[in-house]
Amino acid sequence: RDDYDHGPSRLWRSDAATWASDPSNVKQYSIYDATRNQYYSFDKSEWRDEPYGNGAGDPGDAIQMTWPEVWATMSIDWFANKIIAPAYNNTVRNTWRSDSVAEPVANEYIRDDKDARTIEICSAAKEQGIKVFTIGFEAPTRGLNLLRTCASSPAHFYSVSGLQIADAFAGIASSISKLRLTE
Repeated sequence: RDDYDHGPSRLWRSDAATWASDPSNVKQYSIYDATRNQYYSFDKSEWRDEPYGNGAGDPGDAIQMTWPEVWATMSIDWFANKIIAPAYNNTVRNTWRSDSVAEPVANEYIRDDKDARTIEICSAAKEQGIKVFTIGFEAPTRGLNLLRTCASSPAHFYSVSGLQIADAFAGIASSISKLRLTE
């Protein structure tokens, strides 16, 4: 499993009441860098020996977030732009961004595992006689290929964008109605 899917993250946040209602305020966060053995405080805009919240005069206490908590709080792009870029630089940030020329760090470790699991699940469903319909809504080529593979047949796969999504669901509903009449 990848390092960004589970377990403790490098990100810490202050539990001060000031930040409780605003997870998007970057000042409450600190990111740990093992090579420096320091934390970058976004409130102080500097590297320190302790995360923001644990230093003298800092409000609250610093709490280490798990990777699932990080991804439940922010997108990978927000993490890249608001956390990684200020602490490091744009080059490092770009290794995290989903629209980067480089494969995003968090994706490069998990995509193959998740794709393989998706194919296993689809194959198991099809082996049980379940008709698998898939919709690729404004999906990238890799995602479309995965969904095409997962579908029971080419007729069970839809690649759509915008309002075409309604047509895809209508097509699936129609196919299911026909299945009920014939099976």
